[in-house]
Amino acid sequence: VSQGGMWELIMHGPDGTDYPNRSRFREIVKHKRISFDHISDPRFTFTADFTDLGDKTQIDIRMVFESAAIKNKVVTEFGAAEGMVQNVERLDFYLQKGYPASEVTFTRILNADRDLVFKAWTDRGMLSKWWGPKGFSCPTCDFEPRLGGKIYIEMKGPDGTVYPMDGEVVEYDPPRKLRFVSAALDQNRNRLFEVDNCVTLESLEEKTRLTLKVRVNHIKPGSEPYLKGMNEGWSQSLERLLNFVES
Repeated sequence: VSQGGMWELIMHGPDGTDYPNRSRFREIVKHKRISFDHISDPRFTFTADFTDLGDKTQIDIRMVFESAAIKNKVVTEFGAAEGMVQNVERLDFYLQKGYPASEVTFTRILNADRDLVFKAWTDRGMLSKWWGPKGFSCPTCDFEPRLGGKIYIEMKGPDGTVYPMDGEVVEYDPPRKLRFVSAALDQNRNRLFEVDNCVTLESLEEKTRLTLKVRVNHIKPGSEPYLKGMNEGWSQSLERLLNFVES
């Protein structure tokens, strides 16, 4: 993030619609201001000013459009005002809890065909090669590739700590879709929380678009250390998957 730098992202709607966004940062003042020009339609300038209020922070957000007509369209048709309120509420939740509210989505383009990518998710031998953050291994990796199939994985961290998890397959539509529920286990093999993981694969000629939607449910006390690292853990796992199928 720097002045003149580009920011590209794709938001995924609940109905699966993709909303690509491209912006260029125009001003970055550490701890005080972030401003960027949204250069894909609709065009606007976004500015967020941050005011220190002791143990709280006030955020003032302004969005300037090219015309009142465009602004009105964005507010009425796209629900921009309500969307911004929800974004700030989710940010507040994340800063207080250390993990995202509700649902997070990851998207990757892999230089491999869809059949291979799907197999990498469902073949226990292949799954064990990439599952887990950087530096982790999977000495135990059981995955039954069928509807209702059981999952049991033990990840081993660089310090030797073992992290067990179990789960089950709830949707199985090869090679298009895989959905499974997984759960981190405490020392007594009780579930700390459940994660609904939905993997969708789209063929792009010789490449594959992977979309992973992750929703956390049934959070119990003691889950916080696991949830704080979940986003980064998935990012690193997907990077390992990308390297595995492209090697």
